[in-house]
Amino acid sequence: LERPQGVCIVSDDVIAVSCWGGGRGRSCIVLFGAGVDGGAALRSFGPAGEGAEQLSNPQQLCVSSDGKHLLVADSGMDRVSVFEVSSGTFVRHIGGEGGVLKGPFGVFVRPGGGIVVSSWGSHTVVVFGDSEGGDVVLKSFGEKGSGDGQFQWPRHMCVVGGRLFVADHANRRVQVFE
Repeated sequence: LERPQGVCIVSDDVIAVSCWGGGRGRSCIVLFGAGVDGGAALRSFGPAGEGAEQLSNPQQLCVSSDGKHLLVADSGMDRVSVFEVSSGTFVRHIGGEGGVLKGPFGVFVRPGGGIVVSSWGSHTVVVFGDSEGGDVVLKSFGEKGSGDGQFQWPRHMCVVGGRLFVADHANRRVQVFE
């Protein structure tokens, strides 16, 4: 693996790992068997580059609620890329050039629908709706700072018991939101 950045469980027997190539053209997603076979690589997709199907600096990843799509926060391209889990086929982008995301690091699918993304460069967390294109912003919160609800380089996130946990990198803390 070339500089693994994120990992997620895809199914009972498959995990996904995002890898950053460090500018050497090796950024990709690798799917591994998580079963008795000891974690053999099954396939990889999303090669390095700036094209629609390519990844620049993949970070956190997650699986859609129906288990059919893998969402990848690509901080190098200011977008979240969506791929089919079964084939690795590119589906669409969320965010992108000129959008609200500036260096996204964290991504997850909300249990009730929608996508939440931490935007490292804009010091915010952005909530997208479930539109066909996926780019409808429902809410954005945070700003640069060290007070409650402010961030300095928010990174990875998770939800536990309905609460959102955000790793607030430069403030050296984890913030919790209801």
